[in-house]
Amino acid sequence: MVPVLRGHIEDSIRQIIEVEDKKRRDPFGVVLAIIFILIAASLIAASFINGGLYWWLTVPGAVTGIFGLAGLAQDATKRNRDERGRPIAE
Repeated sequence: MVPVLRGHIEDSIRQIIEVEDKKRRDPFGVVLAIIFILIAASLIAASFINGGLYWWLTVPGAVTGIFGLAGLAQDATKRNRDERGRPIAE
């Protein structure tokens, strides 16, 4: 009974490792998302530092930040991807 159970556990672990080795991140997308987040942070910081009529910089900063966060959530997650880095259905 014990050798059969041990064999089953080893096969399960081997299968999990094979699946995880195929999943990867998209480094270009991660870097692009971080750049978007940095641009958003600088726009929002400029609106607070300068005050006055610069309040409108928070709007493009917020929109850019949303795109950056969405891109980071999509590209930083390990998934099965094709040659171009696009996620494929599992």
